[in-house]
Amino acid sequence: MRGVWGWVLSEVFRGVLRGALRGFWGVALGFALAVLPAQAWSPFASNKEGPQEVTLSAAERAKLAVNAGWAKGDTHTLLFEIRNGLDGPVQCNSAQVELTDGKKVGKVFLPKVFVPAAAARNASIPGIEKGQMRQYAVDCTCFKVEGRGRCVNPLRSNGNS
Repeated sequence: MRGVWGWVLSEVFRGVLRGALRGFWGVALGFALAVLPAQAWSPFASNKEGPQEVTLSAAERAKLAVNAGWAKGDTHTLLFEIRNGLDGPVQCNSAQVELTDGKKVGKVFLPKVFVPAAAARNASIPGIEKGQMRQYAVDCTCFKVEGRGRCVNPLRSNGNS
């Protein structure tokens, strides 16, 4: 039965396609299908250079305060508090933890943790027992106009945070 329906649908599609490709509109449709994908057009594209995501410099990383620990009563979830001392927002992508037995645990934050200027946000990694952590690192980036200058909010048209 599947073979019959497949044949019927393919014959119907071929008939519609043959009819559509006759005459002026067929040529126009064929031209549009051939040219438009090559244009790589996007409704979100812009000719102006927008903010670019960049890694933080050492001086910018020094203005971030990241604390790690466990909440009272929960010894199974490692919490991070990220305080942003910069003039613009940052976003934290992931955290890595080295355990006392030498193993490494990492977590990618989806969505990324957005930390506005002069604000704090929290993130967590479940399954890290209290007392297992040797050291940790949190990876944060920010957006800068043309990749230089201060961190800006990429969602604002003027770039201000």
